[in-house]
Amino acid sequence: MDDRRLVEGDNPLVNGELGPFSIWFQTDFALSTFVMWAQWLAWGSHPGWYHAVNMLLHAVSAVLVWRVLVRLQIPGAWLAGAIFAVHPVCVNSVARIAELKNTLSLPFFLLSLWLYLPNSVPNLTPNPQRLRLGELRYGLSLAAFILALMSKTSTIMLPWCCSLVRRGNAGGSPAGIVANQPVLRPRARFWLMSAWFQKHQAMTVSALPPESFWVRLTMAGRVFWFYLGKALLPLNLNLVYPQWKVDATALASYIPILLFCAAIFVCWWFRRSWGRHALFGLGVFAVTLFPALGFFDSQFLTKWRVSDHLQYLPIIAP
Repeated sequence: MDDRRLVEGDNPLVNGELGPFSIWFQTDFALSTFVMWAQWLAWGSHPGWYHAVNMLLHAVSAVLVWRVLVRLQIPGAWLAGAIFAVHPVCVNSVARIAELKNTLSLPFFLLSLWLYLPNSVPNLTPNPQRLRLGELRYGLSLAAFILALMSKTSTIMLPWCCSLVRRGNAGGSPAGIVANQPVLRPRARFWLMSAWFQKHQAMTVSALPPESFWVRLTMAGRVFWFYLGKALLPLNLNLVYPQWKVDATALASYIPILLFCAAIFVCWWFRRSWGRHALFGLGVFAVTLFPALGFFDSQFLTKWRVSDHLQYLPIIAP
């Protein structure tokens, strides 16, 4: 779809629209654009090398999935990493040169989470050396988070994932909420920047028809179950899925969102046993999928409601 034009020079650094310095202030995926430009300098229009970079980044992400789950003390972490490495839904991201922003942002996202996790568990015997090490890890985690945001702004949901982890490990203490403030500020800025770019630059050619909140809410419920279904049973996958239409005045349209609320309630009710783990998995999946649910105007909504590459990050949760 977009690979050929990207390889052949559809890059603001290649066609002269922007320079190596101005790109950081005038694009929403600046780091991904910069890396694409660096690849163009390295191997020009030979697509094989671009694919090799995507596969290498995906392999790094699979290893980091394993290490993050080990740190979360989740059994079968290596199996989860292996399943992610070969999951059919990931093909839509890894096999497309245009989805470098997916494969580049995910390693930074996972690295930031991996670095943050030790700080989410309280130390029983704190000492100055351990505190300094914790501060260093937190600073590196914040740096990795910013690099993830500069690769793809949908990674803004990372602080919420950290909050879910912290709540499970340390009871969601007020100190942990205060500790999360440094990542909330850059997240808010990148979110606003991405929304502005999508509204005023990415959608200048094809406008998005106006939709009410209720239409978007009913669609979001259907989108959620669609992605979860493809994650658990990846059958009948497509590069592009048919555009969906919903009737917000029909009661049946609200069944998906009601089922989601019911699932959360049941997991919460059984939170002292199996429900705690299911609630964590569903929570992380919903949080990381939120930018793709359609509540905010985005360029992809002009063509489709769902696409496999939009759940490249969220698929890790289930």
